[in-house]
Amino acid sequence: MSNNNETNKQDSTNISALFIVPPPPPPSSIPSVQTPSSPAAFYQSYIQAAAMYALHQQQVFQHMFTVPPPPLPNSNIPSRPPTTSRPPTTSRPPTTSRPPTTSRPPTTIRPALPTNNSQRRSTDTRRTTFSKVDYPDRKRNFFSSSFLRDNNHNQIGNKRSSSSDKSSRNDDRNIPRREQPVSPVSKRRRINDSKIEDEYHDSSSDEDTNEISITKIKPQYVRTCASELYYQRDEQNSRLIHATQKLKDLCIKFRSDILSQRETFRKENKIFDEPDHSNMFHKAKQFGSTIKPSKTQTKSKDTSSESGEEGEEEGEATAASLASDNLLTLEIERKQQVVNRLHPELWFNEYKQGNDGPICRCSNDDRKFGIRHQMFFGEKTITPCDKWNNNAGRLYHYRITLTPETNFNLKEPTVITYDDHDYTFEGFSVLSHVSLANVNDCIVVYHNIDYAIGLEEETPLEHFTIEELDLLQQYLLIDVCEMYDIQWRPLNNKNDGSTCTCYHFFPRFARTLPDNGKELLHPAEQIQYFLKHLKPLMPDDLYSRCKSMSVDAWDKYVSKVQGSIVWFPKHRPAAIRLDQLDRENSAYPVIVHFGIRPAVLSIQYNQEYRQAYKSYLKVFFLLKNRTPTDEDKANLRDKEQRLKQIVAKHAEQLKREIVVEISSEYAYRTGFKSDIIQRTLLLSSLHDHLRFHQSLTELEDELVGYKFRNRWLMQLALTHPSGNYVLHNNLGPNPDHVKNTLANCRIRNTVYGDRKQLFRPITKRGVSTLFKIMAKKAKTCEHISEITNYERLEFLGDALLEYLVSIHLFFLFPQFDEGRLSTFRVGLIQNHFFTSLARNLCLQHFIIYNHGPDLCSHSALNHALANSFEALMGAIYLDGGLAIVDKILSKILFYQDPQLTSIWINLQEYPLKVQYPNSDRHLIEQVPLLKQLTQFENDIGVEFQHIRMLAQAFCTRPIPQNDLTIEDNERLEFLGDTVLNFVVSDYLYRHFPEHHEGHLSLLRSCTVSNPTQAVIYDELGMQVYVDYVREQLRITTPKLIEKSLKAKADVFEAFIAALFIDQGLESIYAFCRATIFPRLQDFISTQHWNDPKSNLQHCCLALRDPNDRNPPLPEYRVLKSIGSSNNVQYRVGVFFRKQRLSVGVGRSIHDAEMTAAKNALEQHAQMFPLLNYQKSVLASSNQYHLHNSRRRTTTTTKTPTVSKNENNRQQPFSLRNVKTRGDVSAMISTSAKTTT
Repeated sequence: MSNNNETNKQDSTNISALFIVPPPPPPSSIPSVQTPSSPAAFYQSYIQAAAMYALHQQQVFQHMFTVPPPPLPNSNIPSRPPTTSRPPTTSRPPTTSRPPTTSRPPTTIRPALPTNNSQRRSTDTRRTTFSKVDYPDRKRNFFSSSFLRDNNHNQIGNKRSSSSDKSSRNDDRNIPRREQPVSPVSKRRRINDSKIEDEYHDSSSDEDTNEISITKIKPQYVRTCASELYYQRDEQNSRLIHATQKLKDLCIKFRSDILSQRETFRKENKIFDEPDHSNMFHKAKQFGSTIKPSKTQTKSKDTSSESGEEGEEEGEATAASLASDNLLTLEIERKQQVVNRLHPELWFNEYKQGNDGPICRCSNDDRKFGIRHQMFFGEKTITPCDKWNNNAGRLYHYRITLTPETNFNLKEPTVITYDDHDYTFEGFSVLSHVSLANVNDCIVVYHNIDYAIGLEEETPLEHFTIEELDLLQQYLLIDVCEMYDIQWRPLNNKNDGSTCTCYHFFPRFARTLPDNGKELLHPAEQIQYFLKHLKPLMPDDLYSRCKSMSVDAWDKYVSKVQGSIVWFPKHRPAAIRLDQLDRENSAYPVIVHFGIRPAVLSIQYNQEYRQAYKSYLKVFFLLKNRTPTDEDKANLRDKEQRLKQIVAKHAEQLKREIVVEISSEYAYRTGFKSDIIQRTLLLSSLHDHLRFHQSLTELEDELVGYKFRNRWLMQLALTHPSGNYVLHNNLGPNPDHVKNTLANCRIRNTVYGDRKQLFRPITKRGVSTLFKIMAKKAKTCEHISEITNYERLEFLGDALLEYLVSIHLFFLFPQFDEGRLSTFRVGLIQNHFFTSLARNLCLQHFIIYNHGPDLCSHSALNHALANSFEALMGAIYLDGGLAIVDKILSKILFYQDPQLTSIWINLQEYPLKVQYPNSDRHLIEQVPLLKQLTQFENDIGVEFQHIRMLAQAFCTRPIPQNDLTIEDNERLEFLGDTVLNFVVSDYLYRHFPEHHEGHLSLLRSCTVSNPTQAVIYDELGMQVYVDYVREQLRITTPKLIEKSLKAKADVFEAFIAALFIDQGLESIYAFCRATIFPRLQDFISTQHWNDPKSNLQHCCLALRDPNDRNPPLPEYRVLKSIGSSNNVQYRVGVFFRKQRLSVGVGRSIHDAEMTAAKNALEQHAQMFPLLNYQKSVLASSNQYHLHNSRRRTTTTTKTPTVSKNENNRQQPFSLRNVKTRGDVSAMISTSAKTTT
């Protein structure tokens, strides 16, 4: 399966052109927008304004990625013209240059828009600013959603082709530097400011976009300081640097004097031997089993059997929780007995161990795959680098950036003085064997602050050797930070010398040069610095006279080491931060360290506290939704008092802040401070992030056959909901190791972020959250969601796959009726089938989820794989377009049978279009029925190329044999339903970024429901033309359509299908913008998404007793049925707590239950306080939107247009509110022109 862009470009012409429209006209062809004088004219002008914006926005994006780099400054760094190609090397073949991007010629389309309505949507430009509110969006490296939509329907198959790879390699040729197009701000943040205006919604407006100044400037050139003592150039290759004998001796000395101490300690204490927990697990289970009888024995003898069973279940749950708590207790006791522990209050790292036990408790089979086990698909062995030179020609150089730098910059950072210059530590560089140009930022969370770790290409480094980098990496990451669980080599080969490490990291001690340059200190001097400063904290001479030193002399010495890192090579943990040095009341001066305990030792992890807090929250939120009684208030006070007692009981032993005093007898000075430690810990996250993205390259090239332009979409499609924790922390293979080292060595004065704000986007549980989210209206712009899992993409991908499969089945099998087509479709879109397709793509090797029991069972993993496959198809659609995802799906379905693939993608023409391929409008004068339908075309403003399609849409079954429509509209209903479902899903995904999958499904259900379609059916006056078609074709069946919502919805869906086949998908978008999407605001304001039965159940649950395990729910009983079997009516009563609330009547039991629930809510509103809460949420949301609308009104230049729009939106939207049918025609036709 090839991923070649040119091949995809050629193959796209063979795909059904169902999704392609002609290229856009030049901007000059777009008419100017005039001030509207009516509501319909307002919609017309607004859509045209949005159209002008979209085309210019596309031009902005094209310009953004084609800005040439600025010229190099005058310096001693050699450069070459950008057009010079790179000659091949012996180490690696040259990178082939891609041809420049060219426009695709027009492609034959099916179905196509008429030539007079084929204008592309375009928009005017907007200034791009960097705002404070856009800062959280740096997680997503998104292109504008509307920009992707333009690609979906206009340039499908035309993948982005770029120029030759400009990634910097450390070779022997002059390499041009890649400059950022605009500024050093992350590309994600820059792209996120490109937005497309939508038409109908005065919804949540964006917050103020206050520009912030960017002070940091990317250096124009970077070099390493030279040293002839340690490095010498190769005589044949001037870029190749070799180590001198002096450097080799220095490395040997560093290994023997420093690294060997810790290596000996690790061997003696068997650091890399995994502890045996089998006996501990047995003790924990045994302890849990002893809890169960004690619970049942406390029951009184007169307790009923039912309550006894409940108590037994409660006892089992309590036993399980206490067993888990006991396992943690046993693990803490085991760690406290470890020899050579530095201090009982300081936690240390163990190989493959977390603070609460083994980091991995998966089965042996599950450990063989998955990125959580550091098994990355497609990794291969790497030819080892020559450790005594810089391997010029093999390595790419990237500077590791961090945004923001809060808590990572010290007022007095670590500085190395060399040759009368100060080199300040600023982080690390990464040297990679492969290009990392397409890797998005790595997101980590420290101290509840969201950090983005990025890569920035720089010129190749010269003066270093691989051996130096390996020594520094082992010293900082293994010996000091104790990062034992990082697998540095591919395929998890720890000490295999046949493969090189995946990446090499270069510590950056830098100084500024003239002309915006930067010079880095070579590693040899860094090694020399660490050797020089690693000495006992209290040497013998200082120890002998420290008691007699004056206060000034002692304070002078303490000031030199205060805030630095001290090292204990024979203890665990190995390093802590020195805060104070006290020489009183002890033989050796005492190191005072202000530390913090791990979270597992805090009050939040105490089992007694957690149960009491959970019980308190349950009562608190229940009372929030109803009027509390005196008994309820007393119950809440008791639970609050219980919490205070538990906190007071364990306050001293479970507090997180601690003060530790340690003797300085075995302490060593290191010469560096906390800034190096904190930057070093970031490498744990970045290392696996880079390996994962290299693995994604294998998924793109070898399995999917498509190269993503936006990698974040691909990563999002592979993130399980439990992966929210992974993405929100992303602390590497063992998060506890990073937390422990950070707690011991972090910067003391730490700034913390808002935890609630950080995790707000992923919160979706609870009735309160449901109503708050569902009260939010559509964004006026297409926004990027902060929900970091695949659920939203799964929602879109599910509708997309159903849409694609339905289209192929519809055109491939014209002889099948709706029932057989539905049967075939169900077989192709069921989860079991998607699971097999996902396993064919090996998605189990890429899916991101928390390292826990979430997906331990095969059924749970299979369900997650099916959802991930749907999300991946949705991501490809957003990134490449419909034709691309259709082509990829075809290959995945029939990858072993080229003949079936050819049949699947080469669709037949629709029968009504075979007779007259171009148009059948010449039959209008000959057939009165078609002439009558032209009046309907005039009403809606759409002219069908094949007007018989419209006649067939209005032809209800059964019909006699005729040559005009050939068949009834049954098959069109099948197609129209899935087309409408996909278009609505696509719109909801783009304009409701804060809604989760369940919330989007609720909105979609009410938007495409039968009542909604029936209302539009009546507003467009379709009934008149349906009756006329029945009369002309002599259909004798009863006219049930006038009373049945289902029959009206079927005709409406058939009309959607006819419009789609004749005009294309963009006409469906235009039609929905004029008739369906404006109703969403009213659905949200009236809570139309919340049906009466669901709402009544929510209200009843809000009245439950906190201690009741089985709360009462409303019950529905059929009281009576009236009428004959053909026209029966049911009378249903709803009961709650043995009391009948109301009665409802309907033609079906479901309709009667709905009516009964609605009457109960109206008649007993005072009984349900949750209704008042719902009203308050809606009122607050409406007030917020009204405030923002007024603010936009005062700032916009088109005040008359906005004011008319606001007046229009105060009343429910309806086509009947439009005065004439000409206004309806203008709305639909204008939307069709501008969107296509």
